[in-house]
Amino acid sequence: MPRKLELTRSFEPLVLAQNAGLFANPPGSDLVSLKAKLGLGMQEIIVGDDAFSLQDDDATPELEIRQLDDVVQGGGVLDVNLAGRIAQNITWKVDTSIFLEAFTDSKIKANAFNLDVHGGLSVKLAKWASLDYVLMVKRVPRIASDWQVQNGVILTAGFNLL
Repeated sequence: MPRKLELTRSFEPLVLAQNAGLFANPPGSDLVSLKAKLGLGMQEIIVGDDAFSLQDDDATPELEIRQLDDVVQGGGVLDVNLAGRIAQNITWKVDTSIFLEAFTDSKIKANAFNLDVHGGLSVKLAKWASLDYVLMVKRVPRIASDWQVQNGVILTAGFNLL
């Protein structure tokens, strides 16, 4: 009989990041704006005692999992934020963060390359309503070996009380 396995609980894994470095915010326009950050950073991955990740090998019939461990990482960070306006009521943005691990306290050697991309397209339908498309792509090999992709469509309605 199949058995249900809870891989993680709510808010697991928790990833905390601190960065320091050089920031650039060149002059932009309504059509395109750019912000960039290059520096050094630390990242902590905090998990509970019973957090697991799927690490399945297609060559075997069994389903392989591994237990996740708390990890502290240090390395280089590059953040790039692009945003713009296509029309009066249409805006877009892409936020990218790259973390290249240089050292870690993990038993596994330091070579993780983390990538986090958040993109969006927003259409203002009326003064009180907007429709947004959101795309998130994430790669954190210390947590999961596969790319994580999430798509969403959000309809937002707002009003003023006063």
